[in-house]
Order: sequence, then C-alpha cells, then structure tokens
Amino acid sequence: MVKVRTYVNEDGHVRDKRLWYNGLRRYGELATWSQFVGFKVEGRENIPDDGAIIFAPNHCCSFMDTVLTHHISRGPMGFGARSDIFRKEKIGKILRACYLRPLARERNGLGEVAKNIETFDEIVDFLDSGLPFVMYPEGRHNPSYEILPIKKGVFRIAKQFIDKTGRKAYVIPVGTDYEYFFREQGRARLRIGKPIDVGTYFKEMEAAGEVEMHIYRGLCDELGARIQSMIHQIPERSHGLLGGRIALGVICLPLFVSSAISALPIWLPSEIVLAGMKDKAWTHTIYFIFRFLLPYFWIPFAIYAWLLNLYRNIFEDLKR
Repeated sequence: MVKVRTYVNEDGHVRDKRLWYNGLRRYGELATWSQFVGFKVEGRENIPDDGAIIFAPNHCCSFMDTVLTHHISRGPMGFGARSDIFRKEKIGKILRACYLRPLARERNGLGEVAKNIETFDEIVDFLDSGLPFVMYPEGRHNPSYEILPIKKGVFRIAKQFIDKTGRKAYVIPVGTDYEYFFREQGRARLRIGKPIDVGTYFKEMEAAGEVEMHIYRGLCDELGARIQSMIHQIPERSHGLLGGRIALGVICLPLFVSSAISALPIWLPSEIVLAGMKDKAWTHTIYFIFRFLLPYFWIPFAIYAWLLNLYRNIFEDLKR
C-alpha cells in the first residue's frame, strides 16, 4: 500500500495531516484566485461518493492545469506527471510527498513505459486509500479547444482497481477552460462532468459480445466527447462603447504606468523567461510561479494586467 499521511474527518472526507502541505495548498489556491479575473468550479454535485474517483481533465496550459484542478477537492489528490521530472532523486522525493506519481509516455521509450505497471499499482493503492487521482488522458498538453486522442491508461487503472477490490470505480471528465491561453489574466473555468461507471460499462459491453480492445476504445471515445462538450464555453466579452473605453484608457494611463513599474518584479522576469521558451502554453504557469513567490506585488500587478487587457482590446477593436 502507498503510505499516505491522512485522516478521515467527521464528514467522512480524507484530509492530510501535514501542516506544510495544507498551508502550501491554501496559499496556492489564494494565488490562483488572484491570477484570474474570474475563476469558477462547476459540477461538484456530479462526484459520486460510493467508489474510487479518477478525474480526467483536458490538458492545455501545462502545470497551471494541475493548480486549477486542486480546487476540485479540499483534501489531498494524487496526480500523474511526466516521469522525466522525477529523475533527480531529491526532486522526485519532493514531488512524491505532494502526491505526484511518474507516468512515462511512449516517446520516453519502451523501457520507461514498462515502469508504468508499477506506478499503476501505486495509483490503485491511492484509490483504495480513499484518495482521488487525476490523470490527463491526452498524454500531453495541447493549448487548443480541440481534444487530442484519448489514451486508455486512465481506464486500465480503473479496471485494475475494480478487479483488485471488487468496488466501483468512476472516471470523471473535467473540462479545463481558459479565456486566453497565451495572455495573462482572463477568466478560467473547471467543469466537472457526469461520471463514467467503468465496471458497469465493461459488464454491458461484454454481455453484448464486445472484445476488450473495443471496450477501451469506446470508453476513450466517450470520455473525449464529454470533455470536448465542456470546453470553449466561456462567453466572448462584449467590446462595445469603444469611445468610452478609449477615454477610460487615456484617463488611466498614469495609473497604468505606475502599476507597471510597481509590478515589474512579476511581469518582467515572467516575460524574460517566456521569451526563451518555444512552448507558450507555459504562459499562465510562469506568471503563476512569480506571483506565488512575490505576493507583495499582487495588487499593483492586478491593476497593471487589467489595464493592459483594456488597451489590448481597444487596439484589437481599432484594427477591425
């Protein structure tokens, strides 16, 4: 069994015993709320309470997706992560202490992928301990509103849990939705969909004569369709009253300059780091890291980012 430092409180939910872990999580949640103009989690009522839970979100903005997904539950959650970031022993220990587990991808080679068998056993133990687990079924991040083909690993783990324990296992689609992929601020949403009862699905398909390969393919197609239906749902902003917004922009120009100077310790290093990165899906993550490290500058940065978006939208409207 995986050793987890948890307890079950009066309402039956699993909680972590470690003060540093809980403090880090709460601070991270606060930093998340300060990062977006609006952030909501929808659909918590869809989470069953009678079996193992595997959340399956789309993966579009790198580590920021993991930060957002933590808001689903107040208790600890396990996460699958790229196996290569566990290579250094000390870093690996820290990641494991935060409930992350290594999952190799096909491009890591067959030798690394074979190690997933051991990790799958650990994840089953997580689920058996009452902890939910999060896996990104696309296998890699993709800053797009179109879902990549779903991998069957998430369902293999659910089936492994069912076979080992005889209990129910649910895979729950989660839609991670950003207003902007490559721009700071904006709105973000997490939408929790209806659960897929993996054991029931298998029984029904086996009774209909389907072979295992086709059952997994059907599950993957169903999961992909459900996630796809829950993203790209943030309404576009209404950019009316152009003249009024231009006037507001002119009036606020001194405030923009002063807030930009005050918030420089956040946005300048963020932009320097991003300038050297080809993968701009890290935009939200890089900004989050510097905000996390420098809370003193949150307020001036919020003003700066809001006004920067105001000016961007004005220029975009003038180009049309």
